Amino acid sequence: MDPAPDVIDETAKQPTLVALLGQLASDTRNFAHAEIAFLKAQSGERLGHAIPGIAAILIAVTMAMALIIAIIVASMLVLATVWGAAWAIITVSSAIMLLAFLAGRWGAARVRNALKSREVR
Repeated sequence: MDPAPDVIDETAKQPTLVALLGQLASDTRNFAHAEIAFLKAQSGERLGHAIPGIAAILIAVTMAMALIIAIIVASMLVLATVWGAAWAIITVSSAIMLLAFLAGRWGAARVRNALKSREVR
């Protein structure tokens, strides 16, 4: 025959509500820290993979700007042989200023329209 089991106080084995809430808060904090670490690692890997592409884009933009400057200077040199240096500078500068003004106006209008609701556009 088996011996009678000892009387066990069931309430002594169960953690209190305060202890459970403390454990929940600790687990939540640990989960949040782990999730943040995972996202940092993931974004760091993506950024490391994207940096050469970003550098290539910056080089391309720099080269395009240099080409635009070269075209402006070449235009002035060509026009200087025909109209003289002063008129070439005035003509090319005025044309660039007009293009910049029109592009700025168009861009500002697009931004204003984008800020309106879809029904109003």
